[in-house]
Amino acid sequence: MKLLVIEPCFGNKSDYFVAADELGAGEGELVLVSKGETARHALDKFAPIDAIVVGIVDGEPTIEISRAGVSNE
Repeated sequence: MKLLVIEPCFGNKSDYFVAADELGAGEGELVLVSKGETARHALDKFAPIDAIVVGIVDGEPTIEISRAGVSNE
């Protein structure tokens, strides 16, 4: 298992944290992370972790916001 320094995509980008990684994510990849008590259950053996990589995202998602029917009045 390796440890990765994670930079959040949303919220305060300066709130870096460390996450365990058994999937083999590389530097600069977009990953999904589980934090808190549930992170410990993702491993086969006990480890004192608070965050773990649970997925590697193939492509950066795009979010489209529809303003149909929304009035700026």
